Amino acid sequence: MEGKNAMVTYTSELLSSLISCKKKVVKSPHKEMKIERGSFRNDLSLKSEDGKWNFSVFMRKNQKFAENFTIGLRYHPQEGESFTLLRCNGPHGNHIDLERTNSSHYVFHIHMANIDRLNDGVFSERMGTITDKYASYEEALSYFIREVGIMDADQFFPEYIIQLSLFSEEGE
Repeated sequence: MEGKNAMVTYTSELLSSLISCKKKVVKSPHKEMKIERGSFRNDLSLKSEDGKWNFSVFMRKNQKFAENFTIGLRYHPQEGESFTLLRCNGPHGNHIDLERTNSSHYVFHIHMANIDRLNDGVFSERMGTITDKYASYEEALSYFIREVGIMDADQFFPEYIIQLSLFSEEGE
């Protein structure tokens, strides 16, 4: 796994651009989430507005415990291994990290790709940051749509666009 993206040096500016750039949907999500292995699941594919970058989105929600969910943005470089840039999670209990115990997994939290780890060839985002940006799957998806710049989101997630307008800051 190490060294597959060795030709790219990731910077905070690049990661920020990858996350926030406007993205168009190239493979739309299913109208309804499918149930697989005890979770509601859905996916979509995105491309940056300028066509330079490819992404995918995964959405998972536990069938029995709706607060246990994940919504993530994966980057697919032209060469090298794809990796998750941003992942919004609900509480899902204990998570043991090899580097340290991370208690954020008991509450709503966000995982972000780590520049140092990426540049060392480690493509998993382990540490989570507690957030108050959302308190449910629905709020997390609304937050996620806004944060990752999904264009024409109203065509694919009309039920979440009302929430987006309620929570967007003035001037946006």
